[in-house]
Amino acid sequence: MSTSPPNEPRARDDELIAPAAFRPPGALHGFEWPAVPWGAIAIVVTVAVTALVMGYLLLARSILIETDPVDAELAVDEWLAPRIGRHWLLTPGEHAVRASAPGYKRLVSSIDVTTDTLQQHRLALTPLPGRLAITLTPASQASVRIDGQPVGEAPGTIEEVEAGTRLVELSAPRYLPYTATIEVRGKRLEETLDATLEPAWADFALQSAPAGAALAIDGEEVGTTPYAGELLHGKRRLDVRMKGYKPWTRTIDVLAGQPVTIPDVTLAKADGIFELVTQPAGAAITIDGRFRGEAPTRLAVTPDRAHRVTVMKAGYAPLTIEARAAPDQLTALALKLEPELAVINLITEPADAELLVDGEPAGNATQRLNLPTHEHELIVRKAGYATYRTVVTPRKGVDKHLRITLKTAAQMVREQQPSPPPPPRAAPETLPPPGETPPPLSAQPPVSSQATQAAQASVDIANNPFVPDEIRAEAEALLRPTPPASGEQEIRTSSGQTLRRFTGGALELPKRPPATLTRPFYLATREVTNADYRRFISSHVSRGASGQELNADTQPVVGISWEAAATYCNWLSRRESLPPFYQIRYGRVLGVNPAAVGYRLPTEAEWDWATSRDGGGKPLRYPWGERYPPRERVGNLADQAASSYLGTVIKGYDDGFAATAPVGSFAPNPHGLYDVAGNVAEWMHDAFAPAPAGGRDPLGPTSAAQHVVRGSSWSSEGEVRLQSAYREAAQGPRPDLGFRLARYLQ
Repeated sequence: MSTSPPNEPRARDDELIAPAAFRPPGALHGFEWPAVPWGAIAIVVTVAVTALVMGYLLLARSILIETDPVDAELAVDEWLAPRIGRHWLLTPGEHAVRASAPGYKRLVSSIDVTTDTLQQHRLALTPLPGRLAITLTPASQASVRIDGQPVGEAPGTIEEVEAGTRLVELSAPRYLPYTATIEVRGKRLEETLDATLEPAWADFALQSAPAGAALAIDGEEVGTTPYAGELLHGKRRLDVRMKGYKPWTRTIDVLAGQPVTIPDVTLAKADGIFELVTQPAGAAITIDGRFRGEAPTRLAVTPDRAHRVTVMKAGYAPLTIEARAAPDQLTALALKLEPELAVINLITEPADAELLVDGEPAGNATQRLNLPTHEHELIVRKAGYATYRTVVTPRKGVDKHLRITLKTAAQMVREQQPSPPPPPRAAPETLPPPGETPPPLSAQPPVSSQATQAAQASVDIANNPFVPDEIRAEAEALLRPTPPASGEQEIRTSSGQTLRRFTGGALELPKRPPATLTRPFYLATREVTNADYRRFISSHVSRGASGQELNADTQPVVGISWEAAATYCNWLSRRESLPPFYQIRYGRVLGVNPAAVGYRLPTEAEWDWATSRDGGGKPLRYPWGERYPPRERVGNLADQAASSYLGTVIKGYDDGFAATAPVGSFAPNPHGLYDVAGNVAEWMHDAFAPAPAGGRDPLGPTSAAQHVVRGSSWSSEGEVRLQSAYREAAQGPRPDLGFRLARYLQ
């Protein structure tokens, strides 16, 4: 009998039991999962989270982050960054933040959180660029620069203008520059600028006489006169030109809006041009009494009027013509000068000797020569005799006689043997200059010695290129000693100036104490020129003769103080490695070195030796002779050419020069020096005293406020002023005062 659980329904008898497939039991058959204590887990998790939150809250700081604009979206790139309103709870350290807002550039930045309790950070977003719309009045085209950078053209819209305060500059042709400061909001917003441009020109009118001249503005031809137009503001160069007239040029300042009217442009006729050629070349040229240069040359003259043209050259008769030139036209003047002849009578022994004049054969040496009145070299030679050479300057109206006897070498040596010295001469009864004590007479060295004379004879023969070989050999056999160094008859400076040697000796002239020149010396044959002096001071300008030309290179330098002349002498000495004669400090001459052989100014005694005596030593009343006024052109004096601005001139005298002439324009004196009468007066070395210095090699007083001036000038006239003995004192520069060089031989 079966039994069933009490609650289990009993199967009905008619229910069938269905068969089932057999499955063996698995590995977990009979296993039951343990019960999970979810409550305990929840408690643990809650405690852990609470501890973490409490730790974060203890470490975190409340951070206030403000943005500009205030409505910007802000995010902190952290997994845990609680936000309460505008405050964020962030732990100390660096945190990345991002901000964005419409119309602004996206901001990516970082903030640094410290351990401070209260912290605040501000983030400013940059607005996106804006636009600028520009209009122009009047309508034109202008270039646009913003903050100095070119950005485009106006009128129009300038894109991508950064927000902020901006300087806008507009430049348009023929208008003044326009500037404006605007505030650009950015954020793709558009700003507007209405610019009114001001004209940059002024109304302009110009008339000329004659009309029809071409007008150019800043080098660009714009029309002919009369002209009306516009000028841009600023400096403008106006050129008015017309054939046959001198160009008119003016630079003016033009102000915008202020009319410019030039009604009275009177064009002067263009200069005429004289093209002067002379035969021989190198003649000095004066036009209307004013020295203008040397031929060949081209000279500008006033057109359509007669000009007095005079050409002069030493040894030739002056030639004066009248000529005129048309405006802007070349007038050729070819002038031939006729030689100014004078007589030289030659008598030679032997009679059949050959004569050469200026290097050219001239036949038998005994003859009467008619030569131009300038310097000539005469050579007389014959086989078996020493050649004779001399330099002569014929003088118009004066017949010169030369007797020349050729000698063999033996005769030359015998004649140059020394004679017994003369007895000593008593010292002149003159007082020495103040502060100087003359050396005792017995201490003065003789002028020459026997050995010196013999040696010099050897030099004269051995070095003469015209002496035949057999005579030179005979002379060298007679005189074996080696000759000492000796001075030449002429020397040249490094600047090309020629100085002539003078032996000196006893000087006795009226109106001066006796003097003795024991030291051979050199004097320059010509005055120092502007070109010579400008090698020393390139900026020097000779001026001051009522507008007359004084500054040409070949004219004598003027406007020079005594100290400046002495400084030039020292400069030239140092240039040639010679001991300077003057002791100069800070532009002042403090003393001299009398033993030095450097260049210096001539002493007054040296001047008298070379200019106040004729070739035979006879005193000269005037540098040219005994008559006043001079009958011929003897020098550049106060003549009729200078009568327009000199108060008094020599009546009837015309030398062709209104002011200074090129040095050497007139015949030299008997000693070969040029311009000792006229051209410029000359500084002497001597300080001024009432009477010239006498004694042995006098140098004059040691100091004085003024210095001696000797010689006449282009402004000199009068019987007294032109005498050889005339002397004056000067303290400063003058337009008729120059100088020449001197130096001792040894």
